[in-house]
Amino acid sequence: LVEMTRLCDSCHVAPVPNAPDRVRWSARGEQRRQAGQTAHAWLRLTLDANVDLTCQRCLSAVTVALAVDRWFHFVEGEERAAALDAELERRRVEAETAALTRELGRRKVFAHIRTVYPGPEGDDKCDLLQRTVYDNQWIPDKYKTGLTPKQGEFLVYEGRECLYGGSAGGGKSISALIGATQYVDDPGYHALILRRTYKQLAKADSILNVSKEWFYGKVKWNGDNYTWTFPSGATIEFGHMEGPNDHLNYQGAVFQFVCYDELTQFGDEQQYTFLFTRLRRPLNSKLPIRMRATSNPGGPGHSLVF
Repeated sequence: LVEMTRLCDSCHVAPVPNAPDRVRWSARGEQRRQAGQTAHAWLRLTLDANVDLTCQRCLSAVTVALAVDRWFHFVEGEERAAALDAELERRRVEAETAALTRELGRRKVFAHIRTVYPGPEGDDKCDLLQRTVYDNQWIPDKYKTGLTPKQGEFLVYEGRECLYGGSAGGGKSISALIGATQYVDDPGYHALILRRTYKQLAKADSILNVSKEWFYGKVKWNGDNYTWTFPSGATIEFGHMEGPNDHLNYQGAVFQFVCYDELTQFGDEQQYTFLFTRLRRPLNSKLPIRMRATSNPGGPGHSLVF
């Protein structure tokens, strides 16, 4: 410090009156071991200090608080240290690239939404998407990054009924799961996602199994009724209507979001229309009431949909 002339000159030998303790520090070491590797030594150093300086505006004494909380990793030699530095730099670049890609994608989606909804309504729709999707802790980042303008338009539509059509691989089922997840921090919210048969629901690449990738270990799962219960008390339930009267299993239930994944696979119109009677919201709630469906052309219910 003696070489830092300006700093030393501006420091006060006598402490500032009523100033807090000048230095408080701690050091703690630990051994960390990863599977198949030798233990590594880590040191955590924390320091709180108060430096007495001279204010350059009023030339009076002022105490500046400094806080340090650093981890130091001890490794075997310079070569290992250089390799770790390179790995950390690679991760930093990847994180910055992912953040930039996500931001560019978000702007593209917002631009599309403002085209569909000009003026203040477009701003409100973008705000809705930001709050319920981009800021949603339950939706993995890679699905936010990959969100398309068409998906964004589907997710901000607040009318009671909407169909998302298109060919396979267009992101329809993922849009259904994102839509179901938009309001899970509201304790009065309940969502239902349906497939025609249990076999379709249980496939390895089904929307149910995608939900397990998203929520497993963070959200309570009930395998008897295929339901996720979030910390708020909100739920996302999965079901099927394989039998002609299976829609009656939902008598007495209340949902704010219902989505038929691949609607044309449902051949009975009543299986669709009955669930409209289950769309309700709690008293004084502002939750949107949404009946949603995704579909490819073809299937036993094609003539009922198209």
